[in-house]
Amino acid sequence: MQIVIPGDPIAKARSRRRKLADGRVMDYDPQQIEKNKVIHYLNWYLKTYFDSESKGKVVEASELAYSKAFALDVVLHIQIPKSDSATLRNAKLWGLIPHNQKPDSSNLLKFYEDAANSVLYDDDSMLCHVSAKKKWSDNPRTEINIMPIKSSTPDEITILSHLSPNDLYQLAHLFLRLPKINNICAWEDLITEDNNRREAAAILSEIADKFASKLQKINKKCPGYWKKKGKKDGPEAP
Repeated sequence: MQIVIPGDPIAKARSRRRKLADGRVMDYDPQQIEKNKVIHYLNWYLKTYFDSESKGKVVEASELAYSKAFALDVVLHIQIPKSDSATLRNAKLWGLIPHNQKPDSSNLLKFYEDAANSVLYDDDSMLCHVSAKKKWSDNPRTEINIMPIKSSTPDEITILSHLSPNDLYQLAHLFLRLPKINNICAWEDLITEDNNRREAAAILSEIADKFASKLQKINKKCPGYWKKKGKKDGPEAP
């Protein structure tokens, strides 16, 4: 979902304390008004997507609503000072001069993360991938792109969790060592050439020793998964 919030990006400010009449001290957010405006925009975008005549937008909003993990990408377009000369302004518009001054991108990002909390997601901890970029602009605004991170299916988790990433690398590497594997027309050499035959037998023996038990567990828990995937992705080849 793509969201555009007009106006100069806002940096997160620290909470402040107020002394009450009864002597108690209360923390309060000095940016609550600004935050409420951003929350209003976020809610408006959500409603627009859900009410859209575009099926794609409705599906996008629904996936966002039910997701448990998110990727957040924020582009912060910051107003070019009016005191800049025309040449300096153009250089900034071309991106030749980066925005390497305050406010910090981390403080800017934090403000919008907090505003989106309980609106786009239930908690900041659900943000698994976050990126922010500052840019000079004549049109100050904050562009938010939030995407659900789709969960793996139970079968995918079961199958892959029986092998570590390094296991899979080693297994693939062993198969790639099989003689003539990159030349289909020469597979008969496995039978006719002694060295190839011995090498192939040794590699298959190593695969069996190292991975047979793990592959058997996969076969036991998720038999025929490759057939299910073939049907899901499209008709099987004849």
